[in-house]
Amino acid sequence: MGGLLNVTFGNATELIIALMALQAGLIDVVKASLTGSVIGNLLLVLGLSMLAGGWRRKA
Repeated sequence: MGGLLNVTFGNATELIIALMALQAGLIDVVKASLTGSVIGNLLLVLGLSMLAGGWRRKA
């Protein structure tokens, strides 16, 4: 439940910041913010996939 709330509000703040930056004409900031968000989410999913995949595997 906490993770769901974190993801929901995390995306809301990024959206608000992106809209404010677009209004100010800071397109490069919006591009960098969205790129960082996508990379961060991909790394999180990759890490969780590796953890889940190796959980039952014997060394």
